[in-house]
Amino acid sequence: MTKEKIIKKLNYELSMLSDKTKHEYIRLTHEIIDTKGKPSFNSKSKYLQLKAVMKRINKITNLNYTLPNWTKKEHNTRLNKIRQRLLKKEDIEKILHTIPDTPKGNQLRLAVKISFYSGLRVSEVLSLKPEDIVFGKKIYINVLGKGGKFRKTPCISSLKSELQNFTGFTIGNVYARLTFEKSANKALNKHVTFHCLRHSFTTEMLKAGLPTFIVMRWLGHNDIRSTQVYAHLVDDDDYFLDKINY
Repeated sequence: MTKEKIIKKLNYELSMLSDKTKHEYIRLTHEIIDTKGKPSFNSKSKYLQLKAVMKRINKITNLNYTLPNWTKKEHNTRLNKIRQRLLKKEDIEKILHTIPDTPKGNQLRLAVKISFYSGLRVSEVLSLKPEDIVFGKKIYINVLGKGGKFRKTPCISSLKSELQNFTGFTIGNVYARLTFEKSANKALNKHVTFHCLRHSFTTEMLKAGLPTFIVMRWLGHNDIRSTQVYAHLVDDDDYFLDKINY
């Protein structure tokens, strides 16, 4: 069966799913077929997605694609990559200074700060509207996340003035990601993606001692195990001992 026929049959079978989910299924199908059943993956979530799509492909064709079992080695490799790209406040300040001093650059600076201090994905940040930001005793952001799910996440109070004057973003996803990566590389001399801001937020929250289930809710994770992955990055024993004056 040709790739075109497989895609056509999948489209029919996936007709009850949302357009976003269907698009992801088709994208992964292309990746699986184009690599002759040997797609690359560096996270357990993608591994599980590929496994699900492969199962469906095998069901409607005479193909017999299989993935190697997920091992701790892949898990540790991903953790090491995340650890090497974690950002601290001083790193963010350096990056902000290298972002172009233009109207679009000014928007990106605010987007970076929101993501770093709230854990929002780049698409979630750029789709924010002024009414999504709730000011009270604390600042909260109403987020429409993956799968059309709403959640509420906090944002640091030091951004209050900037957020009160926020009118919405007009910069696009591609500009934000590429300009951030270029600025980060210039400032820190290493490759850092916009998503590393979310990784950094999560790690700092857990390091501060916040309960995992609270951080999970803020991030919009469906499974607490997705959040617990970051606990492996919080390995500074001296830091915690200092907190209890031990």
